[in-house]
Amino acid sequence: MSDPAQPIEDPRAPVADGPRVQDELPEEDFLALMGRWRILPPLEVAELLSDAPFEWWITGGWAIELASGHPRHHDDTDVTFLARDLPNLRRWVQDRRLHLWAPGPARLRPILPGIRVRDDEEQFWLRTDAESPWLLDLLATPTSGDDWVFKKDERITRPLGQVGTRVDGIPIVVPEIALLFKAAHDRPKDRADLLAVLPRLERVQREWLATSLRTWQGQHAWLEYL
Repeated sequence: MSDPAQPIEDPRAPVADGPRVQDELPEEDFLALMGRWRILPPLEVAELLSDAPFEWWITGGWAIELASGHPRHHDDTDVTFLARDLPNLRRWVQDRRLHLWAPGPARLRPILPGIRVRDDEEQFWLRTDAESPWLLDLLATPTSGDDWVFKKDERITRPLGQVGTRVDGIPIVVPEIALLFKAAHDRPKDRADLLAVLPRLERVQREWLATSLRTWQGQHAWLEYL
């Protein structure tokens, strides 16, 4: 019998914003709670998404590794897609009999057929089933017409045709955009990624990244490198 003094939580109620559980728990505790990741290398990503009815690009650390040629450690595999393609992604997941989940503060929600995706859900984890590891961390990126929009500062845009490139035939986010997201954290691994790919950036790429950082934050520690 429930305690009348304790309110019953409505499972449909929105979850209040707060620290993400993956940021608060030690790695082993997080993995025990949420499940383990299989580090899917780019060639396997391309194979998995070969019939996907939407545009996609590998981003994050794997994009930096492919752009720089320097191997690095990976905790997962990040793939970005256009937010407007979310319905296509969901149909593809259903057709492939895969499972899509939305992580959030202290919760992990299954995105089942017919379930409405919340406005604040822009990250999705993909796996085969509950007994299998997570495969992809899928990140929805906003657009405006034919332009990509930086979700942290809508003043920063870029034509969609300049968002991605290919390395060995594999679609990746261009390194200057991958670095813009990493600049938000500026962790040791993010700065290592900057230094790894910097020698391969053309002048126009450096200028775009520097201008974007000034627009977004005014001053940033990475500007001295650019």
